[in-house]
This record gives sequence, structure tokens and C-alpha cells, in this order.
Amino acid sequence: MWEHESKHYKRKRALQRVLGHAPLEWIIWRIRRRNYAKHGLAFVHIPKAAGSSISTLLYGRRLGHVSVEEIAAKMDLRAIETFAILRDPYDRIESAYRYICSGGTAEGAVSYRPEYSSPKFLDFQTFILDWLPGQDLSIVDPILRQQTAYVCDRSGDLVVNRLFCVEYIGLAEEWLAARGFGPLRKRNSNAKSTKS
Repeated sequence: MWEHESKHYKRKRALQRVLGHAPLEWIIWRIRRRNYAKHGLAFVHIPKAAGSSISTLLYGRRLGHVSVEEIAAKMDLRAIETFAILRDPYDRIESAYRYICSGGTAEGAVSYRPEYSSPKFLDFQTFILDWLPGQDLSIVDPILRQQTAYVCDRSGDLVVNRLFCVEYIGLAEEWLAARGFGPLRKRNSNAKSTKS
């Protein structure tokens, strides 16, 4: 567990050491805005909900986990269409737990926190019943934030134009195919562990 860092994470850390955090964020947002504007489409990437596959299909790369509010702060949403993929909350949190316990994947790291190696992460049931309820989900690792934090504004109003469910991903594929994108290729999956 936690023995690798992704190439992306290593490059980002190296750039932060050279440029500092603010210039790097400016560069990342410039890349995002260019991709969103080019396609007239902003994909709101909710962690553990087929986001890596969709982002790679649309933009040729992952653009990170950003909320629709963050996108709206950087560009006019009236100029682009926004959409997101939702996932059954139980399946998503179970997948996030497995992802955290594995330290992420070669493409996407999870920021290490000491409690990830604590007894509260030994099994899924302990994680769900003992650790998760005491967390402020607005400040924990993005992989654990509620899906509404990505698609709604602070007052709880839905902001994205279109929502799909990962359980019916075929509908999203058809919608994207009608816009000239497809087919989806599965990425960033981790092997299912035994449920505790």
C-alpha cells in the first residue's frame, strides 16, 4: 500500500517546486478552459464514476476533479454544455475505499493521510461506521466528497445541464456518440475486494 506515486503526481509536484502552486493552477485551468471551449462541452468529473474514461474520450487526458462551481468561476457556463456521470452512492464509496487502500493507480494518486493506514481503514465496515461519519466531507480527499458537491451550487441547486448514471452508461455513450465521440474504453478500475 502506498508504494507508488503516479507519473502525473510526480510531474505535478516537480512543477509546483519550480513554479509554485498559483502558476501551476493557472496553467491547469488554461488547459481545462481550452478543452472545454474547443468541444463546447465541460465534463464534471466526479471521482469513481467513470470519469477517467469520459475525460480521456473527450479531451485525450484527465482534467482532474473539479466541481461545476469551480468551472463557473473560471468561464461562462452559458457558452458550453455541462454534464456529469453519477454512481450509486454505496458502490461509489466502496470503490473509493478500495482505491484509497490501494494508494490509487499508476495514473491517479490519492494524497496520503496517516489515518489511511490506521485501524479504521482495515475493513470497509469499520471505515463506513467508525471513520467516515466523523469527517467533514467538504475538506476530505476529493474522492470522498459527496456527488452533489460536484454538480450543485452551494445552495443545493443543480447546475449541470445533463446527468447520467454510470449504471446506465450506454445512455451517456449514445449521447456522446451523437456529438462525435466514442466509444468509451474502461480506465482507472481497481479489482473488487471482498466486501466486509
